[in-house]
This record gives sequence, structure tokens and C-alpha cells, in this order.
Amino acid sequence: MAAGADTLITGGTLGPNNFACQAAAAARMLGWDVYLVFMGEPSANYGEFLQGNRFLEWLMGVESRFVKVDLDALPAELTRIASSLEAKGKRPYITGPTDHDRGALAYVECMMELYLQCRALHIEVSHLVLASGGPTAAGLWLAAAYLGLETQIVAVNPGYYGVPGVERDTRAQVSHIARAAANLLGLEVDWEAARVDLCTADEDARSLRTAAHWLRQAASTEGVFLDPVYTTVAMEELARRVAAGRIRPGAGVIFLHTGGVPSLFNYSKQIIMALQDKGIKRR
Repeated sequence: MAAGADTLITGGTLGPNNFACQAAAAARMLGWDVYLVFMGEPSANYGEFLQGNRFLEWLMGVESRFVKVDLDALPAELTRIASSLEAKGKRPYITGPTDHDRGALAYVECMMELYLQCRALHIEVSHLVLASGGPTAAGLWLAAAYLGLETQIVAVNPGYYGVPGVERDTRAQVSHIARAAANLLGLEVDWEAARVDLCTADEDARSLRTAAHWLRQAASTEGVFLDPVYTTVAMEELARRVAAGRIRPGAGVIFLHTGGVPSLFNYSKQIIMALQDKGIKRR
């Protein structure tokens, strides 16, 4: 708004794209035009009709475009679209999955909110478990280091993330983003003061079989709906650590659900088949 923009350009992966949908909603409230740019082509999982976030985006009247590029090449594609709109007199603003440092700021605020709530309720948290290999984990790390929290952050990279220009190592990527976010806020922190365990999910943790198991387990016992890409991976890691004794019974654990539920409908057929087929049903 301060730059006088009237058009939002953002995008990323076609599947879990909550940030794009939420950004589009905010932009439409301001009366802006919105262009969502997704990598690849519409998945066959969507079938004949729009589903999930894509249906919500259609209702908002945003324009969706599909480009055959990877994450490293996406910024150039967004810039190209912005240039074409500028030539038509529009004033576009670009943000998205490569705007890592600003994305991390939201989870700095998230950690601050958790900290204040737990302190008010006298809750001691030993572990914070989530799925992230990017800005989410970076923001939590920054806030934990700033506050000097003893809570261990367990962030599981589902393997769908990459930071252009940074080696493809989870800790290197998250550290790079966290430091960039700290620079935006003008903060100097002791990074080693925070207890951060960053790991990458293995093939079994990312499998549809494992996802289907935790989707049913969480829904039927807790009334919580996970998603098959991110939160089921984090739940699998949590279960493994409990089974191995790394997280003991009675520990104060927060499981951070970072969204993605609309993607459930894209995979509904496969999930039902996985749960009904005794040959691949887990546990």
C-alpha cells in the first residue's frame, strides 16, 4: 500500500498454497487485482471441477496462471508478469514463496503469541513440533533465540522446499532465512541459545501410506484434520520420537498445525484406497 500498488502477484506450488489464497483474500479486500502464478500444470487430482483453495480463489475472482518452471526460476517469471502489467499501467507488488525473510516474520509473531499464552496459563513446553524446512522454522528459531526459550523446536522438512542460492541442506536454508529476518527487525541474537532440531523426512514418512494412517488417527481420536503433505510428516516424526524415548510421556508438547487441509480433497480417492487396502494399511 505504501508503494501505491494496485495489483498483487504471488504463487508457488499448486497443492498446499494457503499463503497464496490468504494473500489474495487480503488483496481483494483492498480492491486490488490478483494474479496467482503456480508452477507446473493443473493436477489430474482436481478432476473436472475446481476444488480446495483453487475453488476459493476462483470465487474471489483472481486470475490463475501456470508456468513450467521450478522454484529457482519462479522469481524471474513473476517479474516478467509484473513487467507486462506495468506496461498496461498497473502497479504490481510481488510477494510469494521466495520472499522468505518476510514470510518468517509471521512465525516470529506466532512464537511470541505462544510464549505469552503459555506463560499466562503456567504451561511449560518442552517441545514444539512442526513440518517446515523454510520460513516457518526460521521465524520460530529467531523468536526462540531472542526470548532465550528452553523449548526444543523440532522442525521436519517434508522435502518440498528449497532456497535459491543456498545449499540444499535444511539447517543451512533455515539459518539463512532466520538471519535475513533478524536483519529486517534489526535484532542481534545468540542463535545457539535456542534448541533447534532440524531434520528431513525420509521416504517412508512422506509416503501416502503413512499420511493416510495419521490422517485417520488424528481425525478419529482428536477431531483434528491433518494434511497429506506437511502435518502428517510432522506427526510421524513426533510418534517416532515418543517411541524411541526421545520425548517422554507427560512432556509438554505443542504440535503446530500449519495448514494445508484443502489439499485433503485432492487426495481423497488415494487416501480412502490406502485405508481400505489391507495390503498397504499401516499399523
